Amino acid sequence: MEAIFFGDGNNTNGLKLRRINNLSEEEYILFFREVNIGRKSENIVCINSEKVSDIHAKIRYRDNQYWIEDLKSENGTWVNGKRIQSGEEVALGKISDISLGDVKVHFRGGKDSG
Repeated sequence: MEAIFFGDGNNTNGLKLRRINNLSEEEYILFFREVNIGRKSENIVCINSEKVSDIHAKIRYRDNQYWIEDLKSENGTWVNGKRIQSGEEVALGKISDISLGDVKVHFRGGKDSG
């Protein structure tokens, strides 16, 4: 799954998701400043995987930066190979690799780190 976030914080922010599997490629564009991700259908981004918690993580745009927060997930949220603690918010870089349980998300759209 590839997630591309766009916007400057003052205007529209969006999330472009591209899901690729063996049979097809699907693309969605969503416009939100805050996105819940998880297995339940109430999430803005719903991922059908037993390793993804019902409400797994949240990505939000605040202070001209994208942030991800683990929402007490069972199998963890990882950013660039480092597990983040439950309730911890981590700033996302311009390109970040996120793992939600066994699902990999390629994030593009944050600030350069450094």
